[in-house]
Amino acid sequence: NNNHSAPSTSSVASSTFYSTTEDSNSLLIVDLEPNPQEALKVKPERPPLPATLPLNNSSPEEKPTISDLARKTIRLLKSEVTHINFEQARRDLIGSNLLSSVYFLTDTEGSRMMSTVYSASPHLVVCAHGLEGASNDLRQVRIFLQLALPKSDLHFLMSEAYTEDTYQDIREMGKLLAEEIVTTIKSSPKEYTRISFIGHSLGSLVIRAAIQEPMLERYISKFHTYLGLSGPHLGMMYSPSYLVNGGLWLMQRLKSGKSLQQISMKDHSDVKQCFIYKLSERDQLHRFKNVVLLSSHQDRYVPFHSARIEVCNDVKRDNSYNGLSYREMVRNIMQPIIQRVDCSLVRYSVQYALEQGSANTMIGRAAHIACLDSEVFLNKFFSVTAWKYFV
Repeated sequence: NNNHSAPSTSSVASSTFYSTTEDSNSLLIVDLEPNPQEALKVKPERPPLPATLPLNNSSPEEKPTISDLARKTIRLLKSEVTHINFEQARRDLIGSNLLSSVYFLTDTEGSRMMSTVYSASPHLVVCAHGLEGASNDLRQVRIFLQLALPKSDLHFLMSEAYTEDTYQDIREMGKLLAEEIVTTIKSSPKEYTRISFIGHSLGSLVIRAAIQEPMLERYISKFHTYLGLSGPHLGMMYSPSYLVNGGLWLMQRLKSGKSLQQISMKDHSDVKQCFIYKLSERDQLHRFKNVVLLSSHQDRYVPFHSARIEVCNDVKRDNSYNGLSYREMVRNIMQPIIQRVDCSLVRYSVQYALEQGSANTMIGRAAHIACLDSEVFLNKFFSVTAWKYFV
């Protein structure tokens, strides 16, 4: 894509990130799956990255370390890529003596080459936090996006509209967020040409509720990128974690929160009358140029398939009323996205380097918040790939 922007035609892609460190050099492998049918399939968790990556024509004694391979890649990028062209870079790497399965490698030095691409037009980025969160929860997301695009005119709204009570009705939180956005736009001396949204966990649902509010209808033409970080778009149905399900049940008894009932799809006896199903019927994600969904198998708080808005194996085997209704939710959201020629859908599956044996890792909380506080991941994610969705 010579314009350094997201594809102009409708596409579905899926990527897997492996993040590791050696000799103070971080390495990120982006394994792209351009086939839409393959991207929609449920895939098992990938094995861990090996300590060394051999070149195709090298002997076992000459196997380079990860750091050596990263440095070779950066030299290749510096010598052959003047203006960053992802397709050309991919062909260069595959055509070299690197492993043919490696599409793109970079370290911090190489990733800074991406920062030469920018947009001078004012761009509003709305950040929405999750349950019991605060407006500064996404501060590192903001920082690393700014570092990836230092010359772009990005303006961030770190939402505080619903911070005081994240257990209230998600509809009400969406309305509060919509009002906050309108107030921000009207009070700004600049006229924003694009509006993007980044939501974490519950915040992903709050954004989807907000963009259905009539007061934001006038700004729909400016919607640019929706980035959902571990969002329970399809609720907690078919969650594989009994511990999390039990915790939700207990919190509902202690907190009596409407939002917890809505996420669990227990706010009505009929699934099709639940908030999340109703949200899918009037979904507006197809209004964006880019819909980017990030998930992780290590995250036990939000089901993998829910964050990716896809059908899991349990749903495929369930022909009950609930199973059929669940498939309808997926279709309600995905069909308009796929049919729209100028909307790109990208799914990222992330494998984090987490502390083994800790309680947070075991219950899945560490992976749920790693997309907010892992500097290694955020640096690589925005400087290598996600920056292009905001230019």
